[in-house]
Amino acid sequence: MVNDSHFEILGVNRNSTFDEIKKAYRRQMKKWHPDRFRDNTDELLKAIEVSKQINNAFQVLKDHAAASKTTIDLKKQKYPDSKSTSKRTGGKPDFHRVKVNSDTIWSIGYDAFTKILQVEFYDAGVYHYFNVPEPIYTALMYANSVDDYLNTNITWKYHSEKVQPT
Repeated sequence: MVNDSHFEILGVNRNSTFDEIKKAYRRQMKKWHPDRFRDNTDELLKAIEVSKQINNAFQVLKDHAAASKTTIDLKKQKYPDSKSTSKRTGGKPDFHRVKVNSDTIWSIGYDAFTKILQVEFYDAGVYHYFNVPEPIYTALMYANSVDDYLNTNITWKYHSEKVQPT
């Protein structure tokens, strides 16, 4: 079962690709490989324990990344991309954008027909979150902390993609 400690051990996040996980694993093993600590018994014992944790985290996250890729591929088949046509306009989604009071988010938009939530961050660009129900969007707009609500209720639960501003 994947938990946050697996991500912390390797220094990756839940959206990391298999290649990123593999690079992080190699980087951590290079740092903590027991052969580097042959001369110091205390450090050697610590390195053995840490390398076991790194190997375990890699095995778990490797399987998680494979399962996530399959899930993402299935979602992409269902929600191909942010260029999905709007049932209302027959063209690109029509976002009703609103400036929000946030330190990291510039504005939020939503197309009720395609159920795409558009979030424009100050530094990270524009992201589309797919199949977001309208009540979730409404709750986001009325949340005391838009950032916290987005991170807790949307970021990890809905397929997203970074898009170029139109």
